[in-house]
Amino acid sequence: MIKLTYFTPAYNAEKTLPNLYQALCNQTIKDFVWLVVDDGSVDNTSALVREYIEHADFSIVLFQQENGGKHRAYNKAIKECNTELLCCVDADFVLVENATEKILNEWKNYAERTEVAGIVTPIWCKNSMTDLNQTKEYIGFSAKTPDIGRMPELYSKYGYHGETLYPFRTTVLKEYMFPDIPNEKFMTESTIYLPISTQYKVHWMNQCLAQSTYMEGGLSDRRFYNQANSPLSTMLFYKLSAQCHPSLITRTMNCGCYYAWKKVFKLSETADFRKYSLPFFERILGGILVPHYIRLFQNNIKKFLK
Repeated sequence: MIKLTYFTPAYNAEKTLPNLYQALCNQTIKDFVWLVVDDGSVDNTSALVREYIEHADFSIVLFQQENGGKHRAYNKAIKECNTELLCCVDADFVLVENATEKILNEWKNYAERTEVAGIVTPIWCKNSMTDLNQTKEYIGFSAKTPDIGRMPELYSKYGYHGETLYPFRTTVLKEYMFPDIPNEKFMTESTIYLPISTQYKVHWMNQCLAQSTYMEGGLSDRRFYNQANSPLSTMLFYKLSAQCHPSLITRTMNCGCYYAWKKVFKLSETADFRKYSLPFFERILGGILVPHYIRLFQNNIKKFLK
């Protein structure tokens, strides 16, 4: 029985998908499904995937939808996935040849531990904006990183700064799907992973299983622009961070960001917000930081949205 689905949210990805497809073809075992959600591409992304379906020796499933952002593509994948694990693999990722084998072998040690929601591994990141042949120095997890822990602690407590690959239990993801805020197309994945981290832990597997490419004009490159054009989704992220993050400092900073963002963009809360509450102590400390974050956000607006 197949236990792993790789999910790829694809938007105008015909230039990057061939490398990912070839990496999947090269896997040492083919015990996986590749689920592609074409998020309203206007290039040949879907035609390319249909061609792959004809020739691949592993299962490929394609869904097409109107452009709604990665989080809506993620929701579609979560709804449609029927394997034990779901792993988001962006269109610019390349998996190592034994990634599937390593994930499934490692998961055997944690599948029965219901408190563990999934596996998190580090990723190499190539910077295409400087030199296509240059790869940043690979830095894995700190030696202090334990076997399991809360997902946000990898950054706030153990000092990791890179990207990650995360095969997660599909049943857990179905409990924590992205909220759908009308007319907004950007929502950080932390919107679901922060609430998950309050109830579940992850296994930190210090082996690199993928490489990504930092693309000019991609989500990372346009982060503030995307946040400012999806202001309610961004405000929700700040409120979730202020409530759910395990670090007091991070909760306090995000509380200040929440109030500042709300004021700068003149936002009101919706039902998606009212089920989350801000801790009292963090509200007091975060309030002190509000003027600083207002200036920061206003400066970024002038810089990125002029």
